[in-house]
Amino acid sequence: MNLFLNPTFWICIIGCGVFLRSFSNLSLKIWLTGLVNFALLWVFLGWKEALFLLLLSTVLFFSARMVEKLPRISIFLPMALVIFFCVYKLLSLAQEKSLWNALLIIPYSYIFLRAIDAFNILKVKKTRHDTLNFAFLLSYLMPINMHFAGPIAPFKKFCESFSERDPCENFSGVLNAINLLVTGFFYKLFCAEVVRIIYFGNGDIVSKTVLDTGVIFIYTFFDFAGYTLIAMGAGRILGLYTPENFRSPFSAPSVSSFYNRWHMSLGDWIRRNIYFPMQMKYTRSKRRTVEQLLYFNAFVLFVSFVFIGAWHGFHFRFLVWGILLGIIITVEKFAFDLIKKKGWDKNNYVVIVWKLLGPVYTFIMISLAIHPAMNLMLGK
Repeated sequence: MNLFLNPTFWICIIGCGVFLRSFSNLSLKIWLTGLVNFALLWVFLGWKEALFLLLLSTVLFFSARMVEKLPRISIFLPMALVIFFCVYKLLSLAQEKSLWNALLIIPYSYIFLRAIDAFNILKVKKTRHDTLNFAFLLSYLMPINMHFAGPIAPFKKFCESFSERDPCENFSGVLNAINLLVTGFFYKLFCAEVVRIIYFGNGDIVSKTVLDTGVIFIYTFFDFAGYTLIAMGAGRILGLYTPENFRSPFSAPSVSSFYNRWHMSLGDWIRRNIYFPMQMKYTRSKRRTVEQLLYFNAFVLFVSFVFIGAWHGFHFRFLVWGILLGIIITVEKFAFDLIKKKGWDKNNYVVIVWKLLGPVYTFIMISLAIHPAMNLMLGK
């Protein structure tokens, strides 16, 4: 966040946005965008981060080229990325510095999620032709505006966005970008701080009770959503596609609906790279009964939410959080299927009561599930 408070950063972002829009040739603009992102990383975050981007982009680019000739090797790179990601997560919890920690110069797992997403697109012949461009990788893997905490743009959509309408091509678009920035700073610097000061005062943010966890969750929303809006505004200025990450999550009537509105880009990544691939592989292997598909769908949901827990850190408390979420989501799915089967979802009274009490139920269940891992998430 300190980067977003640096006036020099915003002068450079605006200057680069104006510079990139002075070129009409699409191919040249794509390359210049990649080089500008590389240069911004070097200037504001250091040569190590820029070098890591260059190395990772090179590995992915040539791996995709190799897949054209040797399709069977396509399984090895994602496995290597996952192993590297797991090693980083294990070492990131270490108390003492080590040689391995020194080698892990990029402490943001968002990068590896983007790398996996990009490779899953590049390895497919149908989508490889339009996305196999080294400049795309320079812009996508470590975008300066989304580098710290997402969002995670889909690689295919990110590449396609360069040929779409410029979000700041007119005055209305510029005002929209400014609105995102102002709202983001208001959320992060005012709303989040008001919640913190009123409840915790000048002390540390620590969760001792479930109520503490609920308040921290509200604080996290304003802090995280504010950051995302700032990232979206900066992305509009630079011309980098930055997806929406939050959509009124606290009005969600169920936990499953909540996670369709909270950290949406992570949920979309899981659907693209875990949920749908597992579903497709299972259904295509042989004929399945409706009951088998129903139970496997519930199993895949459970696995997806366990991954969410593990993704935050390899600690049993994160694993417990993921398992609890998986159980809640699975139970909700069977409950909603039963409600639809009985026709209760068409009862106006049930709908009204659920709309009123659903968000309360959701907030309580989310707070209870995340409570064991909240202090770890805060780095305590």
